[in-house]
Amino acid sequence: MPGVAKAGLYGQVDSRVQTDTYFNNSMGFVEEYAEIRFVDEVNGVESGLSLALRQDDENEANVYQMYFSKKLDGLLSTYKLGRFERADSLGFYTLDGALLSSDNDAFLLNMYAGKPSRIDDYAVVSGEALYGFDFHFSPIQFPRISSDIVFKSSVARIGWQRLEDEKSETKQHETRLNWGLSSSGEVTNSVFLGFGLVFNGSYLTSEQSTEQLQLKLYGDLEKKSRLQIDYETFSLDDPELSFREQFYSVYVKGRQTSLTASYFFSSSATTNWSAKGRTVLREHGESGYGLTLGVDLNKYSATEYLAQVDFLQLDEDSALSVYGETNYSFSPLITSRFSAAIQHQQKWLSGDNQAVAIEADFQQMLSSDLYFTFFLSRVWNSHVDDEYLFGLKLSYRFDDRIKGWSNE
Repeated sequence: MPGVAKAGLYGQVDSRVQTDTYFNNSMGFVEEYAEIRFVDEVNGVESGLSLALRQDDENEANVYQMYFSKKLDGLLSTYKLGRFERADSLGFYTLDGALLSSDNDAFLLNMYAGKPSRIDDYAVVSGEALYGFDFHFSPIQFPRISSDIVFKSSVARIGWQRLEDEKSETKQHETRLNWGLSSSGEVTNSVFLGFGLVFNGSYLTSEQSTEQLQLKLYGDLEKKSRLQIDYETFSLDDPELSFREQFYSVYVKGRQTSLTASYFFSSSATTNWSAKGRTVLREHGESGYGLTLGVDLNKYSATEYLAQVDFLQLDEDSALSVYGETNYSFSPLITSRFSAAIQHQQKWLSGDNQAVAIEADFQQMLSSDLYFTFFLSRVWNSHVDDEYLFGLKLSYRFDDRIKGWSNE
């Protein structure tokens, strides 16, 4: 009978033309990007290739991934060799090396070693060697601490990592511990019906300092509302922000600590409201407070409206932003997303700036495996340089696995 084949190729090939304010060449660039995977479920084999060819003032070619992975029977369950992507407290990067995995019903152990490299504009600590391991435990059953509190299955992670730089005049290294814990439960005889906990972080043992810390606690008052407390401390050396994040005052270059109290409420099956208040402390001693109000309306299938008001007061600096977004389908073959924002900034050093911004993209399905996308972004500023981005993309998506025949 027809179904998903046990082996085959799948992936995507993109051709993109783009011009924006971030490239020296005013004519922009042309890029060919391909991401291809081969999977053989019967033999436990997977291989991947991701690469890009860019033509501009400085023609370049980048190979993001090129790896081979094989599942095994025994203590060692999987190995992966080549260049592959990783994401952890260092950021989003590629690793030229090896990954070995061992798992059973109680835990998963990943051991890795290689040389890290950055991916495009994603910031990551450079080094000549990176190695470490991660233990993932699932499920974990916490003991019952009260007749009214029942923990559901929980998951935990703990790891060790070392980054070395052999090229520096004096050999440097960073050693860190990573951890993560996620759990939820139910409560009886209380105003709360359920609760949850997320605790993630990393600690630099080489410098005896906390690198990142995230603690989230939430309680469900009823099926339609939730109270949540978030505590975060982190550092962004060069944050890559989406259009929406540019008008949300949480994200900033440098180290900061924030404490946020949030309330989420659903007034109907299609309308969700949120209110967030927070205190902020940044690395150079600035402190302040912020407030964010938002509403998300899912009117009907494939159509969504979102609005957000964000305010931050930080010593003598302040920012007020109003953001709106809609996702709309003109037909089953044409989809779109349109965003707009207005922002007023007051900065003690650089003065005031008024900004009006728009972003839009439209995608049309030309056939079952061919898609055309048009996208643009424009920011008008009163005190700093304007920004723009414009591009066209043609995407070919394929999956040979769904064209085969299943033996089952």
